[in-house]
Amino acid sequence: MDTLACKRLTRRAGQDSDESMLKMHIKLQCLFPSEEAQDLVEYALVVALIGLGAVMGMGRLSTQINLAFKTISSDLASALS
Repeated sequence: MDTLACKRLTRRAGQDSDESMLKMHIKLQCLFPSEEAQDLVEYALVVALIGLGAVMGMGRLSTQINLAFKTISSDLASALS
């Protein structure tokens, strides 16, 4: 719930005991916002971390694959000559 909506809802509540409880409940909801956005950010960070690890791993892996192909190429060249 955003701040503007919280202010509007608390203004509407009157001074009766039931309405003051409603007002307090609304204020407590405004203090503790929804966790949906937080979960979304956490998932985005996990995905970014996995992507970063994959990119770094692929860089190292590509170097090893390149070295293996160079070794095979030189072995084939020396075997054919």
